[in-house]
Amino acid sequence: CIALFAGVVGEAEAHERPRSSSRWILGADGASVVAELAAVDAALVSGSGLVVSDYLPQRLALRSRGRRCSVVGGSFFELPGTTGARRYSWRVECSLAELESLEVESRVLSDLVLGHVHLTTVSAAGEELFFVFSEDVQVQRWKAPRQASFLRLGATHVAGGWDHLLFVLLLVALAVSPRRAMGWVAGFSLGHAVSIIFVAVGWVHTDGRLVELAIALSIALAAIEVAWPRTADLRIRYGAVAVVTSLAIAVAGFAAMPVLLGVALVVVSLAELAPERPGTRLVFSMVFGLVHGLGFAGGLVPVLPKGGLLLPLLQFNVGVELAQLAAAALFFVILGFMRRRLGGRLDSWVAALGLGAACYWLLLRGLATGA
Repeated sequence: CIALFAGVVGEAEAHERPRSSSRWILGADGASVVAELAAVDAALVSGSGLVVSDYLPQRLALRSRGRRCSVVGGSFFELPGTTGARRYSWRVECSLAELESLEVESRVLSDLVLGHVHLTTVSAAGEELFFVFSEDVQVQRWKAPRQASFLRLGATHVAGGWDHLLFVLLLVALAVSPRRAMGWVAGFSLGHAVSIIFVAVGWVHTDGRLVELAIALSIALAAIEVAWPRTADLRIRYGAVAVVTSLAIAVAGFAAMPVLLGVALVVVSLAELAPERPGTRLVFSMVFGLVHGLGFAGGLVPVLPKGGLLLPLLQFNVGVELAQLAAAALFFVILGFMRRRLGGRLDSWVAALGLGAACYWLLLRGLATGA
C-alpha cells in the first residue's frame, strides 16, 4: 500500500505542514521579525538550490509608502528551534511612522509548496494585528484588527489538512445515520478544542514530531475500525492494530512508545469494555480529537495575540467546526450514493484508503524528521 499511496497522496506532507508563521515587532525606524518554518520546508528550500538567508527576506517583507523596507546587513541569523521546526530572525529599516501606509507582504513557500499558508502577527503602537497569506493573498495593508481572520484560518486548516479530512471520512463511514455522523464529528471537534485551549494557555507542551505520528496512527486505527468491525475475527482486528502500532513505534523511536501504545490501548479498551453502547464511538471520536487538536495548536499558537485569547480561540474553533460539519455532510452524501452501487465493498475501499495513507504518513513523517 505504501507505493500506491506515495502517488495518490504524495503531496500530503505539504498539506500536513502547509503553514509557516512570523511575528513582526515594529519601531519608528524599522522592525524585527522572527519567522518559523517546518524543518521539512526549510530542507525543501535548501534542496531547491536556494539560500534560506536570501530566500526568506526576499519573500517576507514590509512596505512603507510603496517602498520595500531594506534588510539590515548582517542581521539574519538562525534561532534555537523546536522539534521539527526552524526559526530565523532579521531586521529591516525604513520609516514606519505612518502605519496607514504600511503593507505586509508574504510569498513564503508559495513557489515551492502547493496550498501553503503563512500566518503573520504584527505588533505596533500598542496593537497586534493578525494576517493570513496564501497563493491568492500575498500583500495586505495595515488595517483595524480583523479577528475574523481566525474564523477563516480554522476553516482553511480543515480544507487543507488531508489527515483531518480523512479522519472525518472514516467517522462518516462508520455512521449509519446523518445524526450519528454529525454527533461524532462534533465530539471530534470538542476534543481538539480542549487540546488547543490547553496548549494556548501553556498547560500542555507538545512535541510536534510525536503529535504528527500520533495523528497518522489515529487514522490507521480508525481505518481498522471500518475494515474489521466488532463482529469480525478478533485475531485479525488486533493483529492489524499491533502491526500499525509497531510501525509507529519503529519510526518514532522507543522513547515515544508509551504515548503511541497508550493511544492504541485506549481504542482497544473502548471497543472491548463497552462494545454495544452507542456512546462508545463518540468517546472514540473525542479521544482522537484530543490528539488532532495538538496538531491544530502547533500552527495556531505561534500567531495568537499575547492578550485576549478568548475571541481568537473561539473563532478558530468555530471555523474548524463549520468546515468539518460541511465536509461530513458532503462525505455522507457521496458515500450514500456509492454504497448503493458498491454495497459492502465500499467500506473495504474506504478502509484501504485510510490504512494506506496512514502507513505512508507514518513512514514519511518519521523518516523526514530524522527518526
